[in-house]
Amino acid sequence: MVMLAMIMVLIIAGTLIGGYIFVRVLAGIVNKRRDSWELAARELGMSIDHPSGGLNKDMIGTRDGRSVRITRYSVPKGKSSAYHFAAIEVSMQLPIAISFEIKRPEMFYQHVASYFSEDTTIGHEPFDKAFTIETSDTPSLMELLNVEMLDGENSNLIGDLMTARKKYHRVNATDSVISLSSLMSDLTDASPIEPTLQKAINIAERFEKAVGKI
Repeated sequence: MVMLAMIMVLIIAGTLIGGYIFVRVLAGIVNKRRDSWELAARELGMSIDHPSGGLNKDMIGTRDGRSVRITRYSVPKGKSSAYHFAAIEVSMQLPIAISFEIKRPEMFYQHVASYFSEDTTIGHEPFDKAFTIETSDTPSLMELLNVEMLDGENSNLIGDLMTARKKYHRVNATDSVISLSSLMSDLTDASPIEPTLQKAINIAERFEKAVGKI
């Protein structure tokens, strides 16, 4: 009986010690990831939105007078791995009396939705296939997207969004924000953020310029 009691004590002690070590290692990983993300936020001139996102806190701040939010998310690629992305959202001011949302849907959603919904189209077949569109005024949105601008990589916003679609995992444009998502090597990799942020600001500026030409 004494031997059995000693064995039980050793098992319980081993379990407690193992659990303690596991918790300390896990806490170290979480703290290292948090510190790395906070350092990246400071380097970008942002701060951490502490009430957001559980372990994966958002970055927030301003750039060129625009509100910015940076959110991280993961997409499974197997049983034990995932792709990680940073979604960079910037605000824009469009003095127009229409609402709209243009987004690149997930591939599965796009395939299923094609059978059950009739999305708004703008008469540009590649664009209509690439994006789902919701708007309160289709003719006005068509006019906005087709405004000719000769000072950029593309001649209009259709070209801008189609180019973005080739590079970014998610592309979302509404009457108030532009959001682009870039691939990260892991959830602490901030290297894609600055170039993606600059691209989002560029598209926002193009939207605002196009509005001024209507």
